[in-house]
Amino acid sequence: MPLVTTTTPFGIYTTPANPTVPIPVTKYTLTNTINSFSISIIDYGAALTNLIVPDALGQLTDVVLGFDTLEDYLGITSFENPYFGASIGRTSNRVRAGRFIMDGQQVQLSLNDGQNHLHGGFAGFDKRQFKASIISGGKVAFSYISTGGEEGYPNSVMATITYSINEENEIILEYLAMCDGPTPISLTNHTYFNLTGHKTTASKLESHMITLYANEYTPVDENLIITGDVTPVQGTKFDLRTPKDINELITNDPSGYDHNFCLNREGVPDGELVLAARVSVPNLSLEIRTDQPGLQFYTGNFLPETALLRGKESTYYYKNGAFCAETQAWPDAVNHNHFPNVLRSPGTVYKTISVYSFIY
Repeated sequence: MPLVTTTTPFGIYTTPANPTVPIPVTKYTLTNTINSFSISIIDYGAALTNLIVPDALGQLTDVVLGFDTLEDYLGITSFENPYFGASIGRTSNRVRAGRFIMDGQQVQLSLNDGQNHLHGGFAGFDKRQFKASIISGGKVAFSYISTGGEEGYPNSVMATITYSINEENEIILEYLAMCDGPTPISLTNHTYFNLTGHKTTASKLESHMITLYANEYTPVDENLIITGDVTPVQGTKFDLRTPKDINELITNDPSGYDHNFCLNREGVPDGELVLAARVSVPNLSLEIRTDQPGLQFYTGNFLPETALLRGKESTYYYKNGAFCAETQAWPDAVNHNHFPNVLRSPGTVYKTISVYSFIY
């Protein structure tokens, strides 16, 4: 039997530029036929809203944080959407002072994170309407054209983000982009996971064991901006090369994690997937493979400590109650020539893939 794709309306919004033109938002749900593994994505921000996973006992659980209404994703309620499930671009992570030099000229991006640029700016890809196309075989492609000057970025980019699943309980995320002039491109996904279920964030990340396959990481300053160093994890709290209890790590250092890990790609050809991370709870594990050079491990440090952020099914989400594992280029690469390059030229194709496998 083929994989099943369904669509449901998710709401309507308008923009300040065209307040009389309603924009409908649709939710796309992909389901496999063996055990009801499914994902749902909305075309606003190409955001992953639901991820229903069976564990070893056959119990189905939604393991990602999100919202039930479009208004919450738009951020017009009493709290702000912390990029739940969103596609991030034109560049992911932070750019120091929002500026860099390209072709001998200084480029100034918008400053939406204090004096720095974060996740594409005030209205990055996470706040844009994508055009969705259903593809046979359990795939949906979301496309967006980012025009020159948007959030300060030079030249235009046409990007497509394709979500697909298979009967092996895997999510395949494929990114494709082309530009009409030189510009940085670095896309990722900002899903918050809790493998015991999105309703359990009050218990922090209890029972979550993590392994990150990285011998080095990129340190940050007090504003979480990359210093430019590439440092061995050996002997530090960043040595996660063997399984570690996330709750224990956070208890020992309440500052948690919001850091880029340099994946072990030595000797691996460009474009080939490597095992980046494994997170396990009793009866379920998530393995992440990617062709990207980095992975941002984030432990939900900026989620509220009290019942302020209400998500799906009227559930409140709490600090350190979920983790993000964002496959990515290294942060602030535009300002560090010794980092993997993120600048793209016309005629070249930006193409990357990450696979999220749920196993027993």
